[in-house]
Amino acid sequence: MDTHGYEMKAVAVSTYDSNLHGDCDETMLTVGEPEGEADIIVGGPPCQPFSQIGYQRGMRDPRDGFPIFLDAVIVCDPHSNHREREGSSVPQQGLSGASHR
Repeated sequence: MDTHGYEMKAVAVSTYDSNLHGDCDETMLTVGEPEGEADIIVGGPPCQPFSQIGYQRGMRDPRDGFPIFLDAVIVCDPHSNHREREGSSVPQQGLSGASHR
């Protein structure tokens, strides 16, 4: 299976390229990206905005990656999507747009 990844840090791109068949771009996605189709979307949006150890700014934190992840799920309409959930770091409101079919 070919894969395509998006990572914010070069070291993560290197790890991706070493372990998966496909390409990985070093970029910070925004709402509306990526375009196209996907069979599966797997993501680990930054959890710092919701971490009990951090400032807990939630959706007011610019590092909040959940809107970008959810938008990609809606736009790309995959058969399945999987996201990392770290303890209480995931806001449950606003997830209605994501689904598993």
